Amino acid sequence: MPVIDVWMQHPTLRHSNHEMFESLRRWTGRGLLEEPVPVEATVAAMAAADVEIGLSAAWYGPQGSLIGNDEVAEFVAESEGRLRGVAGVDLTRPVQAVRELRRAVEELGFVALRVVPWLWGLPPTDRLYYPLYAACVDLGIPFCTQVGHTGPLRPSETGRPILWGSNNRRSWSSGIAVLVDHAAEDAGTQDSSAGWFQDRRWLLVGLGR
Repeated sequence: MPVIDVWMQHPTLRHSNHEMFESLRRWTGRGLLEEPVPVEATVAAMAAADVEIGLSAAWYGPQGSLIGNDEVAEFVAESEGRLRGVAGVDLTRPVQAVRELRRAVEELGFVALRVVPWLWGLPPTDRLYYPLYAACVDLGIPFCTQVGHTGPLRPSETGRPILWGSNNRRSWSSGIAVLVDHAAEDAGTQDSSAGWFQDRRWLLVGLGR
């Protein structure tokens, strides 16, 4: 059975060297990068871990793109079939965000949308997400997001779904496929007990302790 990494990214320098990742650089003992990481290095790391396919995500936040959709498309093109693109969008501009998501899927061949809530400071029940949920259903792609504690230097409150309120959870677009990652044990328990995914197809991956 092939192994697919559904939560990854091939980085740009502005992503890897961002100040919010300073705690992770201290943890790993790595400094700031001076040269971009070649796609070949990511593919080699995947091969060493017996990962056949990687879903390489764009990163968009309030200050713009840390990894743009067109950059991801270039990485995919260089990966010899090992990477698939996952779109990112500007959450605060719903009309443009939906247009960009459609472009990424229909023109660039991307297979999913990912929004990292702690990067925006907005939980997935915020109304700014709703046009994107409808677009995901229409395009037949999953919505990828994160619950649990935040690794970088950002608050973790957006990763606690039990705090979002059952009424808001039930108003999610029916029929959307949701992929949740980077979950701590308590967050995974909250997801299930709170009924966050009622009437939705979902997959919880990367569940840590």
